[in-house]
Amino acid sequence: MKWRYFFLGFASSLVLVIGGLVIVFFVVKSEGEKSIKESLLKTDDNTVDITAFSIAKEALDSLQFKDLQTGAVYSVTKDTNNYVFINYWATWCAPCIIELPELEVLINSNKENFIGIKFAFASREKEENLMKFITTRNLSLSFYSYQDDEHPGFINHSSIPTSYFIDKNKLIVYKFSGLKNWNTEFYKNLLRSLK
Repeated sequence: MKWRYFFLGFASSLVLVIGGLVIVFFVVKSEGEKSIKESLLKTDDNTVDITAFSIAKEALDSLQFKDLQTGAVYSVTKDTNNYVFINYWATWCAPCIIELPELEVLINSNKENFIGIKFAFASREKEENLMKFITTRNLSLSFYSYQDDEHPGFINHSSIPTSYFIDKNKLIVYKFSGLKNWNTEFYKNLLRSLK
């Protein structure tokens, strides 16, 4: 009889501990996103982590993505736009999640300034997970999926979010590493000046 109460007490305690840990995880995750967003808004826009480099036309030919809405293959070189802005992100990446609405506002409020620029948001996650996330967040950006083994070598980053701004005429790539406060005059002017 004692063992029965012991196991009942142990099982109840275990359930309470696990429940507590789950609650703590979600609170920390929520607070983490808030603190990242607050620090993003406080950052100095003049400290930009950007790298520029040249690429061969053949390297650009292999840069392709699958459109999540239509299922069609999007090829950067077959696009009529002269410039392509690609943002690499993931649903599990808190900085990426914070950056997406910033980029959405930037793009939607500056359409006349960004004529000739194709914006693409690429992730290598499963399409079902991406679509569920996009629908839940009600995002209206151009989302794509890709496979690592099919991607060209010049797309080379060890962390996300990372964005690439590609000048297809001059075959120059500008790489932006890390979380950015995109919806600012600084980045609007920078993107316009790179065109």
